Amino acid sequence: LVERGDKSVVPALRKQALSSTASVPNRLQALWIMEGLGALDEEALVNVMNDPSPKLRVTAIRLSEPALAAGNPSAIERVSGRMNDPSREVRLQVALSLGEAPASERGAALATLLRNDAGSPFVIPAVVSSLAGEEFAFLERLSSEREWREAGRGYPNVFEALAAAVLREGDEQKVSRLFQMVR
Repeated sequence: LVERGDKSVVPALRKQALSSTASVPNRLQALWIMEGLGALDEEALVNVMNDPSPKLRVTAIRLSEPALAAGNPSAIERVSGRMNDPSREVRLQVALSLGEAPASERGAALATLLRNDAGSPFVIPAVVSSLAGEEFAFLERLSSEREWREAGRGYPNVFEALAAAVLREGDEQKVSRLFQMVR
């Protein structure tokens, strides 16, 4: 369908993707075909992002990445709003997908996600990967917050991961400031 570019199937795919009675795998397939055809709309993503199935919510977040990259405020708000999702899988996808949003739009959400979920496996590396060059600024921001200075569950691991990213970057000025912070 995608290779043929057959958009005549879009109404049926949309119905399938939004159907609460269709199986999750069928709904996922419909969403990805719609995306491949360039026929995925914001309304469908909003609907799926509120679905009871974590797999569908993860997919809606993943499919929102182009809108995040474009700085779409409603997409950023929608994805950031899932940082307290009951599903660990969904929260992990939020951490990964927010890396597509402009740096000015992702910091607060990533900090909150870490504050609430620093002990969950893979969340710290996902957040660090979403910072892409902003690790030191993010570390400075966290260091200035009292809650972060008082080590809690997972917090030392957050600082270790961010410091390692700063060291890997190799910017002498940032590394020097990092060592000053540690003293």
